[in-house]
Amino acid sequence: MDEIYLGKKQKFLSVVCNLETGEPLWFGQERKQETLDGFFRTELSAKQRRGIQAACLDMWKPYRLSIEQWAPHCQIIYDKFHIMQHANQAVDEVRRAEFFRKGGRMRNVVKGKRWLCLSRWVNLETGKKQQLNKLFALNRRVLKAYLLKEAWTVSGPIATKAP
Repeated sequence: MDEIYLGKKQKFLSVVCNLETGEPLWFGQERKQETLDGFFRTELSAKQRRGIQAACLDMWKPYRLSIEQWAPHCQIIYDKFHIMQHANQAVDEVRRAEFFRKGGRMRNVVKGKRWLCLSRWVNLETGKKQQLNKLFALNRRVLKAYLLKEAWTVSGPIATKAP
């Protein structure tokens, strides 16, 4: 489940696709829980709803609530883009906090490293990896935040069981 941004006037269109084939199954007006509730109520039988094993979506709460209501045994898989967005924000918060925590000339070690911290290790050139390693040697908090982000990147989508 996802949405398509249509512009200022109509805003969003909700889209439900087959997770295995990628085929679009249904389109609904707006980006609301009621919209997705309409899909479950009118397009699927109770047996079909019980047969839903997994759903991939972003972290949009109305979509999650609709799935939990209509397909309570469905496994929710969060979109990796949104997981990484939160992970990168966390790394940046740690980097920023350490920048202000360090005094005087030690700030220069953390300063200007934002894009390095947000980049994936495998995508960095040797010189950039050396800069990060120098930062990590002097600041374990930034290292821990970076390693957690990298672990999430490798592990794939985050799945939860709907209550």
